Formats: sequence, C-alpha cells, structure tokens
Amino acid sequence: MHAKNRERAVQAITRKNNLQLAVEETENRIRELEGKARRALERGRQEDADQIDDRINRLRATLELSRQLLREAERDADDVKEAIRREERKIREKTAEALALKAQLKNNQIQITMNKALEDMAGGFAPMPLDRDMLIVAGLVVLIVVLLGLLVLGR
Repeated sequence: MHAKNRERAVQAITRKNNLQLAVEETENRIRELEGKARRALERGRQEDADQIDDRINRLRATLELSRQLLREAERDADDVKEAIRREERKIREKTAEALALKAQLKNNQIQITMNKALEDMAGGFAPMPLDRDMLIVAGLVVLIVVLLGLLVLGR
C-alpha cells in the first residue's frame, strides 16, 4: 500500500506541475497575443486584430479549463499526501506497538529467570509471581547476598 500511495503521489504531483506549466504558458501566450492585437489596431489592421481576439478568447476558455483542472490536481495531490501521512503514522504506531511487545517479552523472560533463580536459592520453595517492584527488590537482595559472599570469601 505504501508504494502504491507513493506512486499515486508522484503521478498527482506530476499532473499538477504539468497543469501549472500549461496555465503559465497559456497566460503568457494570451499576453503576447494581446500585444499583437494592440499593435494591429495601432496599424489600422482591424481584421487582423479581430482574428487575434478570437484566438485570445479561445485561449481564455482553455485557460479557465486548465485552471479548473489545476485546482482538482492540487486537491488530488493534497489528498494523496494526506493518505501517505496517515499511512506513515500507522506504520509508526505499529512499530511502537511491536517494540512495546518486544520489551514486554524481554521483561517476562527476565521475570521467569529471576523466579527460577529465587526458587533455586530458596531450596525448591516456589516464590509468588513478582511484580516489577518486587523484581527490583529481589534483584537487589541477590546482589547484596553475592557481594556479602564475596566480602566474606575475600577476608
């Protein structure tokens, strides 16, 4: 889906850019023809000026259509960009969920290891399931016992 939206974005932006260029070229052509029509009138060539005015009117109709198509293309490009932003947001959310699940799995593995170690230390007595705070305290107790053992053996 992501690649499809990217391709749609490229197409929409290309269409918008092409229409923008067409609008600009048509506007320039109209200005150019308006200058020619003025010069034709200044030279007394009414018939040439009328023909140029007819071309200008056709170009203005084309220009209006091109502007409408450009507005549609701009909306389409914005819609596709928004779809990509929504899709990227969903990907980030799913990634965050996956990382949270991975962290939870790691925490569960640590808790199982700690419970096993405490069970072994207690001589087979199974401890209650530990919450996070109890695991921290149990870990500190194990660390203190190990350090005390090292101190006693070191003397």
